[in-house]
Amino acid sequence: MDNLRVMFLSKYADATSDMVFEDLAERNYANYHIAFRESIQKLFNNLSVTHCINDIMEKSNDIDFVISLYNRFPVRNSEIFISSLCEYYHIPYLGATPNIRAIAEDKHIAKGLASALGIPTAQWFIVSKKSQIPFQPPFNAPYFIKPRFGASSQNIDETCICDSWNAAKNKIKNLIEDGYDVIIEKFIDGVFYSVPAFATDKIIISPPYILKTNKKGNVITYKQKRAIESGMIREFCTRDDLTFKLMEYSKLLYSNLMPLDYARFDFIVEKNTQQIFFLEFNICCNLSPRSGYVQTCIHNNIVNDYDELIHLIIFNSLKRQNLI
Repeated sequence: MDNLRVMFLSKYADATSDMVFEDLAERNYANYHIAFRESIQKLFNNLSVTHCINDIMEKSNDIDFVISLYNRFPVRNSEIFISSLCEYYHIPYLGATPNIRAIAEDKHIAKGLASALGIPTAQWFIVSKKSQIPFQPPFNAPYFIKPRFGASSQNIDETCICDSWNAAKNKIKNLIEDGYDVIIEKFIDGVFYSVPAFATDKIIISPPYILKTNKKGNVITYKQKRAIESGMIREFCTRDDLTFKLMEYSKLLYSNLMPLDYARFDFIVEKNTQQIFFLEFNICCNLSPRSGYVQTCIHNNIVNDYDELIHLIIFNSLKRQNLI
């Protein structure tokens, strides 16, 4: 790997630890990218780092592999943009192809895939910016209203839970006025489970972790995910029938999304019945040292430490694409 010319692209790829941020969420995000950069610097001798997407176009002839954490910027369906750009310039890259990324980006299509595979999914429907809000919904309250596209629980809070269709219509209207397409789910009062996974010569599925919050309905907000608001705790799961089923569903999804270097699969488990419902999956999930993904893999002895996990994921991506 000494001769590979690798580009690391992210919003804060070239950030320094002494940079000043007024927004604590951005400070934490920068710390993530700094830690990731320091890890991959141990792997590659010829590594360039940049926050500028144009560098892919301007330096395409000098790049053998792109590692991008740049999946959120003000472009519609931004999650697929970098991979599409790499495909255009025939540059291998970490992660997944644009079509697979598009499935993850669209919660409606992701639920359709899960449902087609026989994985339980709560009822849902969508309303776009150009469509009419139905006079009557296809199923009864309560509802959970959120953007159809998005990540990191942006625009998610307790007001997303609506106990009547009139309240739901107002929430849908507000999101549409803010420029979002909307997905409406049957609200499940339950516990959030997340399953880390990545590919080596086989699919590695970790036992899940649980996120619990002090919010109504165990809602997890953007600020809690970005560690700038308290009230969220993480718990590691023991191996039992429930967690084995979650891992089984995750492996089934992963095997139908190949090629895919790493992902996280999210489920809600109803409190009273323990029934599992698929929520969504993320193929550019947070790989910061403190993230649930990383800490769960270490806790379950899948890897020994942060560097080992990051290097293992990248090594197998390089191997898959015949770069080593």
